[in-house]
Amino acid sequence: MLPLLLLSVFGLARGMSSVLVGAGSDCRIAMSSDGTKMVAGLDGGSLYTSMDSGATWTERTEPGSKPWLGVAMSADGSKISTAPRSSNFWISDNGGENWTEISSRGAWTATAMSDDGSVIVVTSSDAEISTSADGGQNWVEETGIAMRFEAAASTATGSFLVATAPFSSSYSNGGVYTSADSGATWVESTAPNSGSQNGDIALSADGMIQVLVVKSGMPWVSSDMGATWTEVQLGSQGQYGCNSAAVSDDGSKMFVCCNLQSSGFKYAWLSGDGGTTWGTDPSVEIQLDGCQSASLTADGSMGAFSGAASGQAYAVTFDPVYPTTTVTTTATVTATTTVTATATTTLTDTMTATDTSTATDTSTETVTATVTVTDTSTATTTGTVTSAADTTDPTDETTTTMAPVPTVVEVSVELTVDDPTVITENETLKDAMVDGFASAMGVDPSQVTVEFVEVNASRRLGARRLSTTLVAIFKVTLPSAEAAEETKAAIEQVSVTDTNTAIAQAVADVGYTGTVEVTGKTATVVTTTSRSGGLNDAADDATSKVVTTALLAVSLSAFF
Repeated sequence: MLPLLLLSVFGLARGMSSVLVGAGSDCRIAMSSDGTKMVAGLDGGSLYTSMDSGATWTERTEPGSKPWLGVAMSADGSKISTAPRSSNFWISDNGGENWTEISSRGAWTATAMSDDGSVIVVTSSDAEISTSADGGQNWVEETGIAMRFEAAASTATGSFLVATAPFSSSYSNGGVYTSADSGATWVESTAPNSGSQNGDIALSADGMIQVLVVKSGMPWVSSDMGATWTEVQLGSQGQYGCNSAAVSDDGSKMFVCCNLQSSGFKYAWLSGDGGTTWGTDPSVEIQLDGCQSASLTADGSMGAFSGAASGQAYAVTFDPVYPTTTVTTTATVTATTTVTATATTTLTDTMTATDTSTATDTSTETVTATVTVTDTSTATTTGTVTSAADTTDPTDETTTTMAPVPTVVEVSVELTVDDPTVITENETLKDAMVDGFASAMGVDPSQVTVEFVEVNASRRLGARRLSTTLVAIFKVTLPSAEAAEETKAAIEQVSVTDTNTAIAQAVADVGYTGTVEVTGKTATVVTTTSRSGGLNDAADDATSKVVTTALLAVSLSAFF
């Protein structure tokens, strides 16, 4: 595993994994829309593919060892395009199992493709852009633009393509070039920073949101398809230079990998609001050269970047936590209600005399009770808005409050045991049960705690008087409600039999010979934060008091 120096307990440290891919002086990566499939091209090495989100890698030897400077992958991971710094490049339409060599003349530097892989663009440092609109069957070459292209990007449909180039002594100032017809024609677009240090570029699915990194300065963001650009301030001017960028499909989530100029260390910057706010908390300082490619899944829930150290290339995956802060607003709700209750009573007295005459006296009494209730309540509502992070000190953990609320999945597991005390008071057995549970459910044991509740044995087990039903409540702490719901769904798919096998084996491994049998399990999601009363709560409370008072008024009228 690649050594990483973590400077924050939040953010990229959560869910991060660095994996050695192979020998190479640098590395470029790309992945499918859900992040399960990945491709890596090593500079001076081979191409590699992964089918498990970068956990393991398979070398693809057919294209050979080359200086791979660019790779791209379709949304489903079946199609791959490459950009080696050589005369020919390679594509695959079956996830890297087989490859097709495309003869050309350029020294290729970057590539991109549409979600379905039908549109492919490959750029060259020799003023050439090659595009295909039929999955690589036919190619169109653009050779009339005197630029040393270094990056390329495509929208989801491939109808809109972008290629960027920095300043080059062999040609001229850099620039940004776009095609609105899948590469048939190209035009120069507006470039920030005079285009002199243009680097990587990333697009939302529709191309409306764009992020362009500048090697010697700050990244730039466009929300109008590149017509205008806004510079992002990451620390003081000249403090950072950025190498690569990635954007979620909807453009709301962004990730740029930048170099701290004073030390050369790499930092990952994240934005969860379309580039308005950026934060280094969560952050990580990376003891890694390069960081020449960045990637996000379609929904921004998984990120990846690549680099090298001591001639070895690495792929790093992580679960981004985007910076937000919480604000509280207070509103006063006044409810004034007048309730009038009227009670009418009729009294009839009948008197009978000896002469058989009858006298009847009827009187009606009306009593009106009026009660006015004024209820003034102060309601507090809590919401989340983005806030600027501390851009001067990337190690400051107090700059940002993270948006995702830690959420717990509680899994109640019914156990049949001989003696519950032996288990509940034995820390070794409790730890073993946590390990067995975590193994069965596919979660990190460090996220799991357990507590026990003993159930009446005679009621639950009938004739099995020598055994006791013990409920083990396993609590899995997740970084967000979304993650908790996903984990709950996965846990519900694990059978009682598999759960029993894993827990029984775990306690047996630490020497326990008694009975531990899993007979059932249920999972629920519990949010760990308290909810402040809102405006509706205050109004409901006032209404409740009014109704109560109305009933009181009617009751009072009966006494008159």
